[in-house]
Amino acid sequence: VHTLGDAISKNSEEQALSKADMEAVDKAAKLMDHRLTNAEKRDSELSLRQDQMKDLIVKNSSDLRSYIALVQKDTETKLTESAHELGRTNVALLHTGQRLDTTNMGMQSLQGELNATNSSVGQLSVSLDLAHEYFQGVTKGFQDTHKSVIAG
Repeated sequence: VHTLGDAISKNSEEQALSKADMEAVDKAAKLMDHRLTNAEKRDSELSLRQDQMKDLIVKNSSDLRSYIALVQKDTETKLTESAHELGRTNVALLHTGQRLDTTNMGMQSLQGELNATNSSVGQLSVSLDLAHEYFQGVTKGFQDTHKSVIAG
């Protein structure tokens, strides 16, 4: 009986330890269940945020593509306008160069005519000086003739 009492006592102690272990396991399971619930909630929230971010990325990508296309078109238009303006400027520069060449040839012609005119003026000056001397001589002759006629 005594052995049976010891066995029952030992069994009761083991049951108490088992019950304490079961309570600890149950407590740990409840804690893990709570943590798992929180993790699932966070996972759900993160999934929702991820979906929102994906939508935002898609929208921003679309907006960015549209903006890039607009900038490219605007740049292309400006480049085309600049090319046309450059072409017009080159034509105007060519015409200005041609007019400058024509003006230069005209100036050279005028320089030649001016040199010829200066030569002619020089010759006329010499001729005028000679004619002036002749007139002075004729005048002196008239004066001498007049004095002779008056003298008598």
